[in-house]
Order: sequence, then structure tokens, then C-alpha cells
Amino acid sequence: MHQRILQLIFITVFVSGCVSNDTPSDTLEKMETTNYTWYLDLGYEKNAIEIPFNHQGKPLSYYTFQVYGDTLYLHDQNGNVVLLFNWRSNSHLGSISLAHLVNKNGSFPGKVHNALIIGRDSIMVVQDYRLVLVNGNGDLLNEWKTDDPDVEDVQFGHGQWYSNFPIVFKPQGKVYMQRMHAACGGENFAQCPEYSVESVFDITTGSFDTLPIKFSSLYKTRNYGQHREISRVEVDGNHIFSFESDPNLYKLNLQTEKIDVVNAQSKFQVDDTLYRTYEKEMEMQEILDMYMRSHQYVGLWYDPYQNLIFRFFKAQQPLINENDEFNGISDKELYLMVFNSDLQLLGEIHVGTTYLPWAFVTPEGFMVSKMSPNNKEYDETSLLFDGFKIIQ
Repeated sequence: MHQRILQLIFITVFVSGCVSNDTPSDTLEKMETTNYTWYLDLGYEKNAIEIPFNHQGKPLSYYTFQVYGDTLYLHDQNGNVVLLFNWRSNSHLGSISLAHLVNKNGSFPGKVHNALIIGRDSIMVVQDYRLVLVNGNGDLLNEWKTDDPDVEDVQFGHGQWYSNFPIVFKPQGKVYMQRMHAACGGENFAQCPEYSVESVFDITTGSFDTLPIKFSSLYKTRNYGQHREISRVEVDGNHIFSFESDPNLYKLNLQTEKIDVVNAQSKFQVDDTLYRTYEKEMEMQEILDMYMRSHQYVGLWYDPYQNLIFRFFKAQQPLINENDEFNGISDKELYLMVFNSDLQLLGEIHVGTTYLPWAFVTPEGFMVSKMSPNNKEYDETSLLFDGFKIIQ
């Protein structure tokens, strides 16, 4: 049932932008920065869906979502399985096991990180050291070795958590994927802005081309602990990137390789004062404290039906709440940021703490997870989502 939400009115805000040192690439001559004045006169409708699925004892923190027609695919990275649901009829259709693709000793071909549905009976799968194509039964159809496990500084396809960095497959045999240097998995993250975060693999030649987009240089001098997730969407031949601790959005033109930097800071972000330098190694408790307290820019989704881009902002919070209890990661206030396809910020919707930044796009709206521990209606016997349809 559709529920009409009162229209939200916000005041005009000027958002300034700068390139300076906050760029992910050394090729500054290819960059432009855009300043926007934005005004929000934004309404939306909500359409709830509930899919019966008992997942008690099976955490959803490593699930990624994808829609193909009426089918919702949930890739469970921990279970190495793809679960299939009909999001219109709210029914469970079955599952596709990927466990047979992984060696138990963790050697070649490595962990399954990412799965892309490219047809009713075709799934492209990224592992540590290879790219594979399987059918709807999980049977191996083809494989391409991408990296050598015996090379210490090997680059690897990263997995997803809160981020959204799907594989992009082109008919010419080009596969765009997240691919970072092994050094970026270590504690000293300062050197990561020296390396690219996305590459394109040519399945006809078996070779990689590195794209010029690099990790945000904010991380070169600031230690944000575990806030390292990257999200990317493709819009009109451009790849748009979001980094978890960086308010900017980065638009890479795939033809010219020019990178535009857009200031996309949430108006709810306070001063960035929680970061540390790399001069002293952070203790585990410091890392946890920072993770619980500091803000996050989470995920990036393109909605072709509304021609909008969505991004979540998780606001900074104190370590201890007013009840003298420790706050958890799901206690951060969550805001849904809405951009047009030109990366102009149209506004922000406060969705609170009963939602989580897990989402997928359908013709009926942008579906956002209501499976938060703070949602008292959530009992782990179903998948709960609210679809946000923006009234423009």
C-alpha cells in the first residue's frame, strides 16, 4: 500500500567545492570541480515489501542485492550462495550454490567476492585470482585467470560490505571491477592513494587496463580506521565513485579519462575531527571507537527509472548515549541523499535508525532495508524493505 508522505521543504544552501589536495588522481589537469546551489522541495511515496525468509542465525551483513526483471538476487558472501526471490510476489524462488568454486584451503582460485547477474542463466563471478562464468545451476561455463597468487603485491578484486561496487560487463568482452593493490589491505593505509581502485579486464586478451581513478587522497594523511569502503555506479558512460570518509563524489569519463570532483557533503556532517594521523599505530579500541563515532558516506546507486542517484549518510554520534549505554553502529542517524544524474544534490531524507544502508533499485522505487536491530517489527523471519519513490 502506498503511503503519501508530507512534502519536505528545506532552505536554500550553498555548497562549495574545491580540488586542492582532496583528489584521487595525480592528473589534476583532467579534473574540474563543480559548485552547486541546491534547493529541496521534495516529496516521496513509500511502498513496503516483505518477503518471507527465515534467516535467523544467518547475519545479512555480507549480502549484496541485484534485481533482474522481477527476480531479486541476494549474494551471500559468507555462504557462497546466491538466493533468488520474486520481489513482486514476495516469494522465495530457490538458490544457486557457488561453494564448489572455492578451495577450502584458501588457495587459487580464492574467495568469491562479487557476483553479477548478466542474464536469466548467466552469472559472472569475481574471485581472488580469476573471473568465471556460471549458469543458473552454478555450473562452470568459462574461466579467466586474472592474478597470480604467488606474487606478493598482487592486486585483487575486493568484496563488498556496505559499499556498492558491482561488476560492469560490456558486450565487447570488457569487465570493469574493483581492483586494489594488496598493500591497501594492511594497517598503514597511507600509501593506498598511490594506487588505482578500478580496472577493466579484457576477456579476449586476458589482460587488465588500469583506470586513472585512485583512492581519495584524504586517506594519505588521515587515518580513518576501517572506513575504507568504495562505491561506484555507471551513469551515461561515466563511473561515479564515493569513498566512505570523503564527502566528495568523483566522476570519471571513460572516454576522456577526465575526473570531475563534486562537493557532495551532507548538510548534517559536522567538523571532521575524529581522524588520526599515521604517526602512531592505532590500538584496536581506538579503531572501534572511531568506527562507532565518526560519520560515513555509504553506498551509491543509480535509479534509471527516476534518473536519480542515491547515497546514504550516517551521522557522527557520541560513544555513549543519554542512557549511559554504548552506541552501536546501527544507532547512527541515517539520511538518504538524493542527486540528479548531473550530481546536483536535490535534498536529504532523514530515515532514522530503523533502516540500514542495504538497498536495490526497482521500477517501484529505491528499496531500502528495514532490517535494523532498532526496528522492533523485524524478527529475522522475512526480508523487509521500504521503496522510496521521489516526487519531482
